[in-house]
Amino acid sequence: MRYATATYHRTQQLDESQLLAETRLCPWCGSQELRRLVCLQRDPEVHLQECPQCHASSASRMPTAAALASYYGGYYSGEQYEKSGHKVTLGNPRRMGRHLAQFAAKAGIRGRVRILDFGGGDGTAAAETAVEMLKSGGTDDVEITVVDYSRDQVAAPDRRITLQAVQTLDDLPDGEHDLVIASAVIEHIPDAPSVLERVLSRVRPGGVLYIRTPQVKSFVLLAKALRFGWDFTFPAHVYDLGQAFWEQHFGSAALRERFAVLSSKPSLVEASFTESPLRAGLSLLFKMPWYLLGGIWGFVGGWEIVLRRKNAK
Repeated sequence: MRYATATYHRTQQLDESQLLAETRLCPWCGSQELRRLVCLQRDPEVHLQECPQCHASSASRMPTAAALASYYGGYYSGEQYEKSGHKVTLGNPRRMGRHLAQFAAKAGIRGRVRILDFGGGDGTAAAETAVEMLKSGGTDDVEITVVDYSRDQVAAPDRRITLQAVQTLDDLPDGEHDLVIASAVIEHIPDAPSVLERVLSRVRPGGVLYIRTPQVKSFVLLAKALRFGWDFTFPAHVYDLGQAFWEQHFGSAALRERFAVLSSKPSLVEASFTESPLRAGLSLLFKMPWYLLGGIWGFVGGWEIVLRRKNAK
């Protein structure tokens, strides 16, 4: 029996031609002190390895660009997407919309709002966020830009909401977005450190950035000790980035000058309580001890960090 990190991704065996050379350095901090945690696939071998310096866990060999293009070519054709009717990796996008709108409201984002949804599928989560912002008052209209492999786009649920899709972040100007969403996307990108820097630059001064990533290392190690299969869903997931990583990353002197942390805590339960009550209930049950024990409890499944870009001095 194997338990999967997420229901929205599938493992795929890659051959030698689909893999880059093994990395000897941490992609995030350059440390050589990497330790192997678990084997992700055999023949050829790919391991999940952890950096004790910055606390990032990453695949020892990354998929090639061609392998990823092939993998994501049919990414949204699975049964779970057909059943839900939307193309986002969330069981309840409306709940996520309410969640994100609260952070925008606390940051005082009002008037004409520009949202960037990086890796946002068909834009459903961003559209739900826009709806909630309009409901709360103070928002006049919302312009949503989605960057994703998917060419599909959800219909705007309100005449005051417009949606557009672009292929890459490079198609967008720096510093013009009030709310930037990077939900369940950073862990998929081999060159995530450089991509994250480009995401950060798209947030305007005073704007908010939301990041959500998996934190499953504790589950992986427990499963290994109990000889229980754990499906990391490689090559969909190539990183595991939790509390220790994000709080150290944004605690660096350079990023502290640019961003203030508004919130850092276990992420919302990804599964829908309506469609997957058992999985959703178990996920919530595992997250709850963190609120008593803090960082010593690692079994949270996912992490979210919310940041506000500081005004230039």
